[in-house]
Amino acid sequence: MEISEAYRNKDMRSSDSILFIGHMIDRPGRVNPRFPPSAEGRAAELIDAAVRQVIGKLEGGVIATSGATPGGDILFLETCERLGVDIQICLPERHERFSASYFVQESWRERFFALCERHEVMWQTERSSAPPYIHTLLGFSHRLRSRHRGYT
Repeated sequence: MEISEAYRNKDMRSSDSILFIGHMIDRPGRVNPRFPPSAEGRAAELIDAAVRQVIGKLEGGVIATSGATPGGDILFLETCERLGVDIQICLPERHERFSASYFVQESWRERFFALCERHEVMWQTERSSAPPYIHTLLGFSHRLRSRHRGYT
């Protein structure tokens, strides 16, 4: 789903934001495990508890912003969706190309596409700067960028 012009210009000053950056689930054969698939359930529980704690302290609207790599990002987005938090997915490129680069396991790919179908997605490479509400919140302009680290 392509981000709408109305959403791009949405005044988010009355909303609080939760920004999440998590680890990717380990690819098969990773030498030094960091986020093994066996830890997914526990990670989901911890993310759920943290999000509930944060939104419990906030008043008014909340928007959750994250990438959508397989692992922590998707677990966070799914948690926010269950809790009724507005979601903004930020990707470095269109979701079809992104999924070809980041997804090995089909189950994670299916979860990713389901989230993209239900929520608006911003592709960072299509923008020369952050959305208008980021300028307001941060008080300055900066270029959104994405870095890719190799999988070791």
